[in-house]
Amino acid sequence: QTGNGKSATGNSLLGRDAFVARRSLQSVTERCRVRYAALDADDEPIVPGDPAVVAEDAGGIRRPSTVLRVVDTPGTCDSGALLEDNLRHISAFLRGEERKDESAADDDDDDGAEAGAGDEGLHALVLVLSAATRFTQEEAVALERLVQRLGEGVMRHSVAIFTRGGELAADDVRVDDFVRSAPPTLRQLLARMGHHADGTPPILVENVPRDGASRAATARAPLLAAVRELVQRVAAERRCDENQATYDAKALTAASDAADADPSTAALAVLDRLKRQMASGPMAGGGGGTDPRRSAMAEAAMRAFSDLQAQFAARAGAPVAAPAVPPPGCEVLGGGFGASS
Repeated sequence: QTGNGKSATGNSLLGRDAFVARRSLQSVTERCRVRYAALDADDEPIVPGDPAVVAEDAGGIRRPSTVLRVVDTPGTCDSGALLEDNLRHISAFLRGEERKDESAADDDDDDGAEAGAGDEGLHALVLVLSAATRFTQEEAVALERLVQRLGEGVMRHSVAIFTRGGELAADDVRVDDFVRSAPPTLRQLLARMGHHADGTPPILVENVPRDGASRAATARAPLLAAVRELVQRVAAERRCDENQATYDAKALTAASDAADADPSTAALAVLDRLKRQMASGPMAGGGGGTDPRRSAMAEAAMRAFSDLQAQFAARAGAPVAAPAVPPPGCEVLGGGFGASS
């Protein structure tokens, strides 16, 4: 969701403000961005040219132990773009189809890494939730559409975090109890995720620590520990090296092709646009003299949108209410969205 702290979490991982992150009522991140960091054995970023890199003893240069590649994405419930457009962009970027153009458009902050470095696959998809906001059915539906676009296999590589975790601690709320209070859609989503299938709760992350704590301790350390545990588990199952324990581009491509071939994807994309138009155009209602036929059409389209959303909510484990009976006058649709009316 826009504002949950995706960019801030990426900055905590990298150890610097590499992504634009600020409080805003609209999405700040509109396109995917990738940044790199070299971490030493203590997971501290190695900054080229920093005098602290060279130890006092002879030859004591800190060597990189981990090369970290972080991709910051738009939200699935982004406030500035249509959902299906965001999902297609995220999928294409992770497959590497857009990355060259996106990297070229970035500023000079390339961390000394080559544009194609680390493109062997995706080790972990981090679902960023906020402990300060409710998980809605809209988010559940959007995430189910994301999984459809990326493939169910991506869930094996998924980790969930709660940002603003310090607020739970301040209220003396245990994360286990917090998750138990979550709606069924979120609990069942967690049960499908690789790091949480055994009941492990989401990771608490605090990107704005207080009392002198560091972001390394409150955000980078717990998240990296969870990702490494997940990668080790996948590597053990596959009997492969941890670097090869990834969700690769072939799986992403197959899932994207399947999503494009699914009629519900096109229907939902059309309804995304209709919903946007109805929310901002003359069909939104509220003004005097609104054409009743337009109002009826808007109502029918919204019901159709809700019905298709309910199908995706059902996949996510949400309770699905029986569709309401369309009100009189909905025959203005002329039998379907393909009709001339």
